[in-house]
Amino acid sequence: MMKFHDNYFWWTYTDIIDTLVFAHMLVEKFQCNATLESVQPSSVNNNANEFETHLDQINFVYDYMNLKERGVDLKIDIMDSKLHNKICANKSIDHEGNSVGRLFWPHNINHVKNHKIAIFSGEDNRSKFSDNLDAHGKDKNWKNPMYGNWDIVREDLTRQGYELVEISYKDKISDTIEKVQDCYACVGYFGAINSIALLTNKPLILIYQSPGNDGYTRLCNREIINISSPDEYSLLLHNSKHQWHELIRNSHKMWAKGYHNYQGYKLGTKSV
Repeated sequence: MMKFHDNYFWWTYTDIIDTLVFAHMLVEKFQCNATLESVQPSSVNNNANEFETHLDQINFVYDYMNLKERGVDLKIDIMDSKLHNKICANKSIDHEGNSVGRLFWPHNINHVKNHKIAIFSGEDNRSKFSDNLDAHGKDKNWKNPMYGNWDIVREDLTRQGYELVEISYKDKISDTIEKVQDCYACVGYFGAINSIALLTNKPLILIYQSPGNDGYTRLCNREIINISSPDEYSLLLHNSKHQWHELIRNSHKMWAKGYHNYQGYKLGTKSV
């Protein structure tokens, strides 16, 4: 039986999902059960939405991943938020350096509808953090060059026959997962959509600011399609009649490659 601790403040869906996925990875790698112990704040997690506490979100992801049946026990102690920030800050598992998700592949894959696409623009993040501006009046947290162009992305997808399912940080995580379940692929800005796509096992097309910030492939062993700027988007998608159909078809090919790699890690022909 392994036992490990992560008392880092799990601020977002990504923090929660990545940490629990890493716990599962260790169980699979070492072929034994494990207990993940953590201290988390008692407050509502306003960094994700206005409804759920940190524990609400952790318990949902834990149950959704069937981690109890997979050999991961969870022990969460609750602490006053201010006290947690004082004594627990930066005490985190190095899950990023250990390739989160390489040994996790969801079991509960539902039937998908080929015409439904989950889209996560991150636009609500921009308004949420708009008071955090730099000296030039620009948002310091969300410098995504695609802001202002998401309507073009939506129009292109809709024109080509896709039904869009809008994903938002403001939704409960359970509602978000339910929305994504029967979608054919995810399109979004780099951030929580990475971990949502990992958890629901969806091919992913990213539109974000830095082509070098490819954490989804590096950490999660999933290939992605990355469109890094509005100019690249225009060049790639406005030169042919069925642009999105081809992109989404390619994203599924990359998803299949990720599954092939996952089997290699499971069989020991690839190293973690």
